[in-house]
Order: sequence, then structure tokens, then C-alpha cells
Amino acid sequence: MMMFKMFKQTKVHGSTLLELMVTLGIISILVLAAIPLFSGYTEQGKIDELKANLLKAAASQEKYFANTGKYAAGETILQSYGFPTPPNTKMKLFTGAIIRQGIGMTYWVAGNYDVNPQATDTYAECWIYFGSVLGTGGSDSFVRIHKETGNKTIDAVSCPNCPALDTICK
Repeated sequence: MMMFKMFKQTKVHGSTLLELMVTLGIISILVLAAIPLFSGYTEQGKIDELKANLLKAAASQEKYFANTGKYAAGETILQSYGFPTPPNTKMKLFTGAIIRQGIGMTYWVAGNYDVNPQATDTYAECWIYFGSVLGTGGSDSFVRIHKETGNKTIDAVSCPNCPALDTICK
């Protein structure tokens, strides 16, 4: 009898398969809930990057105007004035001048960025920025022409000075 008391029975602490599966299920639900939040932040970050490049392009138009007294009709002439090179192949930048009464006193810079490669619509996220001799007007000068994730496009009436959608949003 004494011999049996010497070997004390110990309980094994561990997890059953059911407990592990419940834990993995809870973790999976939390991960699935976090993915849309994360993708929204990355899309907004890409839109902010596009807007920053549009402001750099606007600055190059302003430098060109300071030297020549007019705005440039295209981006190639602005390369020596600091017109930004897109950071990747998913972003494209454009610029032009709006001629009124024979004088180009207003300009636009536009860009598109494929912020969501899974989207199957025709157009990428597309924004335009307006500036003029009288001042740019701050953040009100930005106009979203096309929202890629919602596949929404503004109509020509909402933005009469915007260039053609096929020109800058593809």
C-alpha cells in the first residue's frame, strides 16, 4: 500500500480539440472584422498620397506662371519646374489650363490612382485640383471626379471645367 501512495497522481492540464477550435473561431471572426477597417485606411492613405502629388503639380504650375506669366497646357513642359513623377505605375498625373477670353488664368491638375486592385470598374480613383492667379482656395479646390470603390462619377454639370473623364480617369 505504501508504494502506491508514493506515486501521486497528477492532473494533466491541456486543451481539448473543442476548446482550440472555439478559440480559433473567435480569432477568425476578429480578423475578418478588422480586414475592411484596414483596407479603408490603406485606400484613404493612397488618396492622400494622390492629393499630395496634385499639390506638388500645382506648385509646378505656379512656378511656371511666375516665370512666364501664363499656365502650362501640359505636364511635359513642367518637368523642369518640379512636376512630380508618379511614385508607381498605378498613379497618373495630368495638367492643363482653362482659357477664358483668350487668357489662361486658371489651371487644373488631375490624377488617378488604382487604390483598389480588386475593383473591376473601368475608372480608377480620380481627383482634380483647380488653381488660378487669384489663389487656389485651399481644400475646396479639390474635386473627386470618380470614386473607385463605389464606382460613382460626378456629372459634367457638377464640374463644367473638368476635363473629360476618359482623359484623366483611366
